[in-house]
Amino acid sequence: MICHGMGNLSSCICFGGGGGCTETIASAAQNWSALLIVANIYGLAVSVLAYMKAYIWPSHKSNQRFSGSICHDFLAGIELNPRIGRHWDLKMFQIGQLGMNSWVIIDLSFVAQQYKNYGEVSNSMLIVTFFHVLYVVDFFLNEQWYLATIDIAHDHFGFALAWGSAVWLPVVYTSQAQYLSLHPVNLSPCAIIIILTAGILSFALFRLANDQKQQFRLTKGNCLIGGSKRHIIQAQYSTSDGTIHQSSLLCSGT
Repeated sequence: MICHGMGNLSSCICFGGGGGCTETIASAAQNWSALLIVANIYGLAVSVLAYMKAYIWPSHKSNQRFSGSICHDFLAGIELNPRIGRHWDLKMFQIGQLGMNSWVIIDLSFVAQQYKNYGEVSNSMLIVTFFHVLYVVDFFLNEQWYLATIDIAHDHFGFALAWGSAVWLPVVYTSQAQYLSLHPVNLSPCAIIIILTAGILSFALFRLANDQKQQFRLTKGNCLIGGSKRHIIQAQYSTSDGTIHQSSLLCSGT
């Protein structure tokens, strides 16, 4: 097959010109309304399951948080890390597996939909998909770092995370690909260079900063940050039960 131009070249690389393959990949985009309904039902069902589970068979009673408000407990969650069985962490599955994987799968489906509609994939769509895939791959390669973020370490599992990972993340985070599948935009070479440069530099800064924070956590502050002695703030705070906690805050580095 001979491909003309960047758009057609990308189409050949992604789909090999196979109509049946493209149709299959684009099926999520073609059935988007039905998927939204199913995702909402699923997200609500998991939220109800998490709420009921906290009362009936909690995984770790010490990590439960009851506010006294049914609405707050349902929305913000009661259990920190609810498990089904010994190994199925419901929060990690929802956010890490379902949410992050669906992000890329849905993006690729709308890429295929654009190709199906217009016979090529625009360079703007390729850039969007590239950065989304880069972020998701980085997430799985550095999953240990993610375990220390606020979502996993502090936020309890309720509607906000259950519905959010099933509906909000897959819908909102793929909105660029959804739009471009209907309104393709081919950027100028100058615009491509500027966007790629800004995006890659931003991602490099994001990765460097998180690597430094992770190193700080693992060594309990006994490390160099950016080749220099780290600067920290020793913070003290108390929780609602009156317990005093100590926390080291990194205030140097990238």
